[in-house]
Amino acid sequence: MSEPALEIDSLTLTLHGEDGSPLFPVRDFSMRIAPGELHALVGESGSGKSLTCRAILRLGPYAMRIAAGNIRVGGVDVSQLAERRLHRFRGGRVGMIFQEPGAHLSPSIRVGRQIVEALRIHTECSRSEAYRKAEAIAERVGLTPARSVLRRYPHELSGGMAQRVAIAAAVICSPELLVADEPTTALDATVQKSVLELIDELRRDLGLAVLLVSHDLAVVERYADSVSVLYAGSIAEQASSEEIFRRPRHPYTQALLRARPQLGDIAPVDTPPLIIPGAPPALKAIPDGCPFHTRCPAAEELCRTAVPELVAHGGDSGYSRVACHVATRVAGVAGET
Repeated sequence: MSEPALEIDSLTLTLHGEDGSPLFPVRDFSMRIAPGELHALVGESGSGKSLTCRAILRLGPYAMRIAAGNIRVGGVDVSQLAERRLHRFRGGRVGMIFQEPGAHLSPSIRVGRQIVEALRIHTECSRSEAYRKAEAIAERVGLTPARSVLRRYPHELSGGMAQRVAIAAAVICSPELLVADEPTTALDATVQKSVLELIDELRRDLGLAVLLVSHDLAVVERYADSVSVLYAGSIAEQASSEEIFRRPRHPYTQALLRARPQLGDIAPVDTPPLIIPGAPPALKAIPDGCPFHTRCPAAEELCRTAVPELVAHGGDSGYSRVACHVATRVAGVAGET
């Protein structure tokens, strides 16, 4: 069995509240991504998805710390890397695509130079060779004619083109892992599909492992091999994409699936999505027991007092786990078609 491209073991992140008390936006998070696999993180806003992504590159807020656990990319423990090695690690072994395509492109530098600099930092190729490779990757990601596009400044690009530039810069050094934090959120609906198709093509052609954050469950169902469902900073459920969408076991996963729009032959066109009652807890007010119990229609007394362990269940992927005291009773209520 090949070494995982990404392995996170019992990761807990800490921040400090306004009063100085510790807050834990991510707690006891574990996952593995194999080379070529696309793993999705889903959950409501504030569940810890983006902070987990940033922790992989040690790009979190200044006050964020890894309180426990470790993160390994290709066997390298990220938490132990000195700043000098981190500089080469980011963009070299791990590429990242952010939500806002223009936010991480310098407005005063031509996009070609920005792609070339990523290559020059992480390899020893000459400037002329770097430009040749930049043109090749630009063509590969659909920036045509490449030579003309690479001469432009970011403000001269559409949102979709800017995101393609970001993708080119993220993959030009042939990383082992691509982290895509809601890469289509800021794009028009007509552009989103082409960008997602491109990411999927690149991961298949280059053997990239991809960690994708998305609120769009239709996107996750179509592209992801496996899924982690996060709630209030911890894993509610983790399984293959097929199991998540066909036989969800956690009431929160079921609620997310019920809340997505249902159209066509899935449900009558006038069927509104069901709204999950209440709201996720604030970091300083995460309840005892299961963090979802205050919104869960199946909650029992044990759910209010004891934190459920993340335990394996009999799924088909060998990597299917759920943190729920009542999962065996409610399994499959909402995902079967």
